Amino acid sequence: MIESFTTERTSAERLRSSDLDDFLRMSGDARVMATLGGMKPDAWTRAFVEQGTEHWERHGFGLWVFRDRADGRWIGRCGLRHVDVEGVDEVEVGYALMPEWWGRGLATEMAGRVIVAKVNID
Repeated sequence: MIESFTTERTSAERLRSSDLDDFLRMSGDARVMATLGGMKPDAWTRAFVEQGTEHWERHGFGLWVFRDRADGRWIGRCGLRHVDVEGVDEVEVGYALMPEWWGRGLATEMAGRVIVAKVNID
């Protein structure tokens, strides 16, 4: 299980319940959530983080929380997780970044490293 790693510009750690405040901030941002089904109530976000930590326990991989390597600011999340797609269990690559990080190529950098991390887990 790879619990942390770095990219050129970010550091990543596996999702933990202590990350809830950052997820609450993200799920309350209309710009971020516009493409993720709309803003979410706090109870939904708490359940999302709890399910994310349980996913790690069951599968040995999941969502990572990304921070700026230079100053530690929270960028967002990226990872791999099992999802049901029309009755079929699939593994998706998913990411969400806070708006101040958009347009810098970070989602591509993060997703590429997440896929490499999963390959190394297997």
